[in-house]
Amino acid sequence: MIRSLANVPPPKEKKLRVSYTFGIPDTTKHCFGINSLASNSQTSSIYSAGRDSTIRCWNIREDPVHSKKFEHHTDWVNDILLCNNNKTLVSCSSDTTIKLWDTESEDGSCLRTFNQHKDYVKCLAYSKETNLVASAGLDSCIYIWDMEVGSPVVDCLDNDDKTSNVKVDYPLSCQSKESSSIYSLAMSQNGGVMVSGATDNFIRGWDPRSAKKLFSLKGHKDNIKALMINDTGTKCLSASSDSTVRLWDLGLQKCIKAFQFHDDSVWALATYDWNYFFSGGRDGSVFCTDMVTQESFLFCRDESPILKLHLIDDSLWQTTTKPIIKKWRVEDLSTLKEKASDDPLTPVNSEPLTSIHGRPGLVKHHILNNRRHILTKDDIGNVQLWDITSTHMVEDFGIVPIEEKSEQLFEMVSIPNWFSLDTKTGSITVHLDNPQCFNAEAYANDAGLSVTQNDETIINFGEKVISALFRNWLKGHKLKPPVQPSQLPTLVFNRSLVGTNPSAKLASVSPKSSAKESLEANDKEDGDVPGAAADSKPEKEEEDTPDPSTIVRRDGIDTKPVDDCSYEVEPTTTVIISEETGIVLRTQVAQMTGNEEIPPWVQRCVSLNHYTSGVSQKITFRLLPFDEKDLPKIVSNPKLSAMRIAKIRKLINHVIGKLGIQLPTTSENEKGSVPDEKERKPEETCIEPENYIQILCNNKEVPPEMTLATVKTFMWKSGDELQLFYRRAPAFTSSPLKYAKK
Repeated sequence: MIRSLANVPPPKEKKLRVSYTFGIPDTTKHCFGINSLASNSQTSSIYSAGRDSTIRCWNIREDPVHSKKFEHHTDWVNDILLCNNNKTLVSCSSDTTIKLWDTESEDGSCLRTFNQHKDYVKCLAYSKETNLVASAGLDSCIYIWDMEVGSPVVDCLDNDDKTSNVKVDYPLSCQSKESSSIYSLAMSQNGGVMVSGATDNFIRGWDPRSAKKLFSLKGHKDNIKALMINDTGTKCLSASSDSTVRLWDLGLQKCIKAFQFHDDSVWALATYDWNYFFSGGRDGSVFCTDMVTQESFLFCRDESPILKLHLIDDSLWQTTTKPIIKKWRVEDLSTLKEKASDDPLTPVNSEPLTSIHGRPGLVKHHILNNRRHILTKDDIGNVQLWDITSTHMVEDFGIVPIEEKSEQLFEMVSIPNWFSLDTKTGSITVHLDNPQCFNAEAYANDAGLSVTQNDETIINFGEKVISALFRNWLKGHKLKPPVQPSQLPTLVFNRSLVGTNPSAKLASVSPKSSAKESLEANDKEDGDVPGAAADSKPEKEEEDTPDPSTIVRRDGIDTKPVDDCSYEVEPTTTVIISEETGIVLRTQVAQMTGNEEIPPWVQRCVSLNHYTSGVSQKITFRLLPFDEKDLPKIVSNPKLSAMRIAKIRKLINHVIGKLGIQLPTTSENEKGSVPDEKERKPEETCIEPENYIQILCNNKEVPPEMTLATVKTFMWKSGDELQLFYRRAPAFTSSPLKYAKK
């Protein structure tokens, strides 16, 4: 039986998010702590994995020079290592992905992304002889990857009582309620033994070839943060948050020695030949310890917690929670012991040989009420004001309390949330989700846009920002060769003004159908406030050919040209399109060509100005006389609805229009009497409506420039239906009320 496809619903669109990160003036520096290091002695290069989501390569033949940046992660890069004869760089991140990078490419291209992990991936381990890489993280799973074929071979369950079977290709997720997050991994060079450290304080041994658990070691009293294993897989060093370092015999499956000289958690380990090792941690101290004599001395000290220690030839490289990489000279053990002071608090080295400095990263942010400006604070203490619609810095306040500055910049205005924001990578990243990003509207002049022709032009923040981000995409897309007319679908085209009816939908028809245009008119009903509350209502459809001057046809899509009332974002702004499984596109605004695949909802927005808001743009309320002896009731229904952004001035005009009030002149305002129309002089003008009529909420006068949404949020403060009252200004209550002649 053949099933008709006429009633089959179209497939759902993928939920794609658009994010954009503000451009950084200096792109050669990390802006946050550095979690890991890897080195290639053949090319005299060192790689650094930052909490700013980037990996950087430095030429260290002489003074360190930035040579390359690897940029595709969206969260902290937690660990990196080199494999395939240093041709491939492997990274893992808190964005739950593992990525392979080509170290020989000029642009640091990402070769492949693995999405098997379901939570932060915290650590990696590598077996040089078997070319296997292991990854583990907060999802309690360990995956073994074959770097020759680039696919997972085995996954292991980090649980004391269970192990998984060997799985080929892409294994299913192995998790258990009893499992603990894994923070450290190490694998022997021959790939025979792998050890993992977890938050349950156990060290577990695995056979990477079969995923079989070999043993469990207990001794630490807190999370195991670092592990090292010798080439033959017989010895293991472990560092823990219990402030101890332990040496284990894996054959005997027991602790040989325990070292305790740190005052806080130990997070990093490094060793040359298993005769002595370096350890660093939260207390900022780096100790050198003789494994035989168990003697230990302070090698160097930093003000910030130590995250990684990495040995290259005769130097020790160190990273901390600050964006600084330091290089220390390392001599033989006997020389180091001779230099060691009797004072345990005096380090052997006081100054590093060289340092690679980063730039300040953002550690805190406040979103202001206007939903356009944000305050940020970096790790030095500088507070800055930013405009997220233009990606520009508005003002640098220097080192001031961000809370106090936020209070000073407070505005009594209510605008719906239309974006989310984070500074977890040290920079400002704004996230736009459909349809929530179209929730907020405002008058153009209030939104930082200069409009000369109509000061009541309404804009949608999300639409304007997306149009600015993808303006180059739209320009490039227009240059594509047009398809044949027979292949062009005909669209019902909406020629309404920006923001008039954000929920209007475009319906596609077959190529054989005639083109129809849905015209919209503002029908002013009794329940609507003129100029503020009217919904756009479609009139009957009539055949019409769109005006060629306002429509650009390309690739079968009717589009309107970008209007002049728009934002301009920095060309270096990074645009990221992502889905739940990872990044789909990462590029800069200036680099867009029109060939990029962008989400359908974004294309509809930039091409057709078509979008759907996630919230109602209207507010219902009652408008009643404060005192019927002063002003009568409006004959029509007192229950009204208006746009959220409608200003109280609109209600004042509504009251004057509905009651037919004749406004006093400026001379009457001075004399206190209302002259007859015949007595008015030609040069006399009427006073402003807001000086004659007042709107009250909770017995307080409402400023004419305040919006209905702001009144409801800050003055009404109730979940009940908003009630507003109108009256004459006290200066005119004793004057007779006059009505305009019809």
